[in-house]
Amino acid sequence: MASSAGVDGPKITIVEHCVFFKLKDGYNQEQENDMYKGLWSFKDRYNSIMSMSLGRTMISNADGVTHVLYMRFPTKEALTEYLNDKYRLEISYKYIVPVFNGELVCDFEAEMESDLASLYREGENFEHGLEHVELFKVKEDTPASEIEEILSAFAELPKKAGTRIAQLTAGINYTAGQKYTIGLVARLPSGSWDHVGRPCIPRGSGEVLSSRRGPLASGVSSR
Repeated sequence: MASSAGVDGPKITIVEHCVFFKLKDGYNQEQENDMYKGLWSFKDRYNSIMSMSLGRTMISNADGVTHVLYMRFPTKEALTEYLNDKYRLEISYKYIVPVFNGELVCDFEAEMESDLASLYREGENFEHGLEHVELFKVKEDTPASEIEEILSAFAELPKKAGTRIAQLTAGINYTAGQKYTIGLVARLPSGSWDHVGRPCIPRGSGEVLSSRRGPLASGVSSR
């Protein structure tokens, strides 16, 4: 499990939930707006959603991902309860299925500072900005110790980037059947656009990563 950057005091474990949607060619603005409206309604309905971002990807990608949904939950159980809830399923069938052409999912645990502002992503750095999301696939038979070294290196990135990264989490994708092993979510405050597209991979990690998919970034506000 990776820690969020700057975690020196008491820690708490949270769950990051990232869904990478592939919408059908030819979807229209009305369908996209309906999808946004339906997905944003989850934030008001589920108290377990600590933070949420949603928007189009800004960078083309080989997987054909067009939109990204990011959510933070306090526990795995809270995420599972949300995923199985009747209302979520109804909204998904009504607004997403008609334009749906596939998805990638990455769910991972991360350790965070225990203060509420960090946990709920509140403050000036989260009022506007960019979500920078990357997925990585680790080569088979890679020792767990080497994977932990990669995650530890990711956690150190904000210290090197300074104010360009407001918060970063990374961890091992625990959702079964997914092609990518590691997920990374970084919040970039407004004005940090020059960071997008730069490699987020720590030096020396390339030999154990068989592929990467990213960055997949949504220039949207969080809630």
